[in-house]
Amino acid sequence: MEDITERKHAEEILHENMLQLQDAHQRLRFHVNRMPLGFIVLNKEAVIAEWNPAAETIFGWTSAEAVGQHDFLIVPPDVQPQVSKIWAELPNIDEQSGYSVNENITKDGRRIICEWHNAPLRDADQNIIGFLAMCNDITERKRAEQALERQLKELSLLHNISVAGIGMNTIDELVGLVTHEVGRSFQLDAFGVLFLTPDALRLLPYFLYLWTAFLNRYEQRERRG
Repeated sequence: MEDITERKHAEEILHENMLQLQDAHQRLRFHVNRMPLGFIVLNKEAVIAEWNPAAETIFGWTSAEAVGQHDFLIVPPDVQPQVSKIWAELPNIDEQSGYSVNENITKDGRRIICEWHNAPLRDADQNIIGFLAMCNDITERKRAEQALERQLKELSLLHNISVAGIGMNTIDELVGLVTHEVGRSFQLDAFGVLFLTPDALRLLPYFLYLWTAFLNRYEQRERRG
């Protein structure tokens, strides 16, 4: 009788633990499905096992389409070596340091920039059984940062040309100054400056203004001389 009572008590405890585990799983699933970050679980071969609604929004593939596919589904071919290196190195680094930024590709073919937080998943014996990856589409933020960097570069270029141009006495000196500063700012050689990048082309109105001001000053000097 005592053995039956103990067994029944053990079964009740096991049943209660199972209910608590199910409740915890449901709570976790609730948060995963509503989190703004893409939540992706992969096996150790980098095959997608879980794919939350935010991942669907970011990349365009539904969970049914993504699960079972290799992670390269969302990685452009030229970025795949970089991502392969990340997965290969992840088991050997601090689990708090699995941060990376790389280009990804969406279902409709757009290239986007994503910020990734990755961590290895281990079993009770600390063997790698897969990976957890959370991502955020930072394409617009990166574009804003690049636009700001470009504007700062342009302002610096214009300032340098304006200050140095005051002391120019000949047209050759002015042309040499502009060629040097544009080439330095946009990583172009003298030949490349002749075929200006879109960034440099946007500065042409200012260069023309500077050129006109220089010619006027040069003509006035010639008349006085």
